[in-house]
Amino acid sequence: MKFGVCCTREQENAVIEAGFDYVELAALSLHSSLPPSELPVHATNAFFPWQMKLMGPHGEPYLDYAKATIQLAASVGVEIMVIGSGSPRRAVDGMSVTEATNLFITIVTNLQRLADPYGIHIAPESLNRLETNVGNDLRALAIHLKRVNVGFTADSYHILKEADLDGHEPDWSSQIPFLPTHVHISDLDRKAPSSSDRHMQDFCSYLKSIGYDGSVSIEGQWEVDELPHLLAELRKLFHSKN
Repeated sequence: MKFGVCCTREQENAVIEAGFDYVELAALSLHSSLPPSELPVHATNAFFPWQMKLMGPHGEPYLDYAKATIQLAASVGVEIMVIGSGSPRRAVDGMSVTEATNLFITIVTNLQRLADPYGIHIAPESLNRLETNVGNDLRALAIHLKRVNVGFTADSYHILKEADLDGHEPDWSSQIPFLPTHVHISDLDRKAPSSSDRHMQDFCSYLKSIGYDGSVSIEGQWEVDELPHLLAELRKLFHSKN
């Protein structure tokens, strides 16, 4: 199992120095004028610019941008590209959520075709209703994606948030119906996970029970001086016998 942190280019050295296996950067940052990262960049997130609109009759062309972004990711060794992009994938007025969901599946299928020659896995994540109206039920999203041979990211925060908005406890086994491609972890307050948090214990225990042994990125609030402790907490959560 590999442990990493979603971070900025300015934070990446601190993450690796703390003992994490890799960093997860915003795909948008790969377009910056900074020299390419020389550190292990296993994954990316934030694929599409927030202002890009993909849905509806005025949806913007995206293939040229996507191809350039995937090529940049390949050049620094990225293996997984998470697709969140809540605003770009939101169903616009006059468009049903079902229609928008189908279009989103088509878009990520196209992204996977672009990524295949580089050995990169496209792994969309479910979000929550405060961020978008498309793809907030991870189970349904994962099943849609499996039909088109695209993987998915299991994000604990979004699953927790959707359950909390509905006033019930998360059902990990229902929301994660089979092995994910990648994992994002943070608590309901979007803070880095604690090994004493019951929700985090249950999330990690379920992933272990289905044989997950891939990459896990902290995607939450943290301070640089906390990083060694956070790595220890992740190891407790995934390597304990609980």
